Amino acid sequence: MIIIFLLPPIQDLPTGGNRYNAEVIRRLTPARCQPEVWTDGNAPAPWPAEAVVLVDSLLALNPTPLAAIRARAGARRIALLAHYLPHCDPSATGYNALPSGIDRYVVPSRFMREGLIRNGVDPGCIAVAYPGTDPAPPAPRRPADSSLRLLTVASHLPVKGLIEAVEALAMLSNRDWQWDIVGDNSLDAAYSRRLAVAASAPPFAGRVRLLGSRPHTEVRQRLAVADLLVVPSRFESLGMAIREAMAAGLPVVAFDVGGVSESVAHERTGLLASAGDFGGLRGAVERLMDDPALRHRFGAAAREASRSFPRWEDAVSVITRHLTDAP
Repeated sequence: MIIIFLLPPIQDLPTGGNRYNAEVIRRLTPARCQPEVWTDGNAPAPWPAEAVVLVDSLLALNPTPLAAIRARAGARRIALLAHYLPHCDPSATGYNALPSGIDRYVVPSRFMREGLIRNGVDPGCIAVAYPGTDPAPPAPRRPADSSLRLLTVASHLPVKGLIEAVEALAMLSNRDWQWDIVGDNSLDAAYSRRLAVAASAPPFAGRVRLLGSRPHTEVRQRLAVADLLVVPSRFESLGMAIREAMAAGLPVVAFDVGGVSESVAHERTGLLASAGDFGGLRGAVERLMDDPALRHRFGAAAREASRSFPRWEDAVSVITRHLTDAP
């Protein structure tokens, strides 16, 4: 079997979904996978008759490309790699039926699987392929009297809750901390500009740094020297950055949304606030700022928990088994 892996036009941006795709493609090798960026007027190379078509879910949000993909696929099986679907997101509105003509689904969390089942998908057609989590070397403990380093890894999009989080943390400006936000700033230029204004206003000038996109190797380096991962997203299918932070020994503060609780254990490896409660998120950050011993205990527990997370080879194994199973 060969997998025709159809990627969105933004596949070069350093998003979690794109990195997932790249890691899977790398391990499948050219002998088993034919990746292809799908654009308007796409002229794909010939597809083997026995191929399975695996479609990134960004291409399924618009019926036009999906209809063209179905026509091109003919009798070939179509699977959807659902990094995100608004139908499974309680914060999304205006979406009705799931895309039609999908034979199989691959999702990154149990939460997404349950969401598809609620939308009428046969459970036997869904496989959970968690993203891989690479082990991280132990980071040296930083001096207790040094400035606390907060880190967020998120694209500049409204769903990531960055502006509201900046506004919420303004009340903690009497403490010594610095917050680095790593993530793409091109997907929503207007939102990114508003975030820049909020982050540069008093009392944040010089304290909140918007670093834009960074290579994954640099993200890992920043995880190694951070004290706390802050995830203000209103929704996460799972949250790859969360698992990577835990592997680096960081406690996590996040909203209890989507698949986040499949990684973070409240009061053991981090703190979870109720969805959209930015005051609660601020309180959780404040608690860990003020209690280094608790921060270190959560971080050690997070590293230990991460040892049980699947590796990328496990994800590829789940995907290939699911796509080759008889319908």
